[in-house]
Amino acid sequence: MKWDIETRLRFLRIAYTIASGVLLLLVAVIPLVVTRKVPLTRSLVIEEETAEVLAIVLLLVLAAAGSRLYRKELRRYSLKIQTATRLRERLEERLADAFGYIGAVNVEIGEILPVLCRVEQYPQSRKQFQEHLDDLTRRAMVIAAADWGVVRIADIRNLRTLKEARQSRAGTRCAAGLISNRALIEDRRLDGHTVVGTRAKNLPFRTFLVFPAPQLQTRDRILLSAIAGEIEMLFLIYASGFVSQFQTTETSRSS
Repeated sequence: MKWDIETRLRFLRIAYTIASGVLLLLVAVIPLVVTRKVPLTRSLVIEEETAEVLAIVLLLVLAAAGSRLYRKELRRYSLKIQTATRLRERLEERLADAFGYIGAVNVEIGEILPVLCRVEQYPQSRKQFQEHLDDLTRRAMVIAAADWGVVRIADIRNLRTLKEARQSRAGTRCAAGLISNRALIEDRRLDGHTVVGTRAKNLPFRTFLVFPAPQLQTRDRILLSAIAGEIEMLFLIYASGFVSQFQTTETSRSS
């Protein structure tokens, strides 16, 4: 049977206590046991007092050796306990990080699924598109874990803002108004901000997501890039007027 460290320490303490008690008992009874001279050879005889002293010294040496061995083993097991404690703390930290990561991923998946899989009606009017834009901005802000978020669609030819949505948590102020479209289109580095943008080369505009976060994890950038692409697609559908034309054609046919 393999004992754990605590059981071994308990056994070591008990064994040391018993051995110490036995040695003390022997020291106490030696004067009663040694009652006469001890002859080693015919010519060498140890007096009674000398024999008692030698026996007591021997027992004390054994006690000192046992005490040293006990302290050595106790120190070794204490180091093992400290090492195991540090390992357990590291494992607990990693486990907490893993659960935190899983929780964050679940939240992000909950935000991204409606974006990519549940578009029930494409925008036809300016109001409908703005509602889509506001909702996607809120979802992007959750994924970025930011206090505010801005989605801006900018014309790369004349640097005009075509559409914009701003969302912020209660008690916070959105400071993206100071960021120019030129800085976004030229991909300039913005201190204290993170920008995620689309990069389609055959469109006259680009979509940018701006947050007050100096750095994002790779998985968050991927999800935010997907949202930016979805916004761009919705804007294309809205700006082309295809849905309205299609519904007008279908209505004409049915009548």
